Amino acid sequence: MIFDYFNENIWFGSSNELQVTSDVLINALHESLNLEDDLKQIALFKSYMLIKGLSIENYLKGKSIEIYKKYNPTIYYYEFGEIKKKVWKINKGNGHQLTTIYKTCVNELKENEKEFLERLETFIDYAGKYHLPINPENYKPENLKILSQDKITEIQINKRIELILEKL
Repeated sequence: MIFDYFNENIWFGSSNELQVTSDVLINALHESLNLEDDLKQIALFKSYMLIKGLSIENYLKGKSIEIYKKYNPTIYYYEFGEIKKKVWKINKGNGHQLTTIYKTCVNELKENEKEFLERLETFIDYAGKYHLPINPENYKPENLKILSQDKITEIQINKRIELILEKL
């Protein structure tokens, strides 16, 4: 059986499915704000950021494949590892490097876009799943600012995502 990782529509479809899930989570988070249940709010927020980040990741992966195919029309198929290296420009790691993938789609990355994508990466890598960073580098104070309780709102998150995706 051949898995068609080189089909941008598969990535877009997965992104849409994850978006539906993130919508459910954000609605549940809004409902929980009326309760005095901090644990539930934190769990919903972390889950929302994880799923939202994965949705953006899959969209960016699909978009980068679409762009790559446009400029390389004679290439019809790549194995997953080849896509990671040749299309997404990821040479090591888990493949969740949103800033790296985003750079394959646009010519420039503004500092605020980079910081926001790094914040989503943090939730994908560990903050949405684990209680502690896996990588000791993430214990440094400058890296912990990504997780600060600055009360970033859903509207701010969605606006930042819209601005980033408009450039694609």
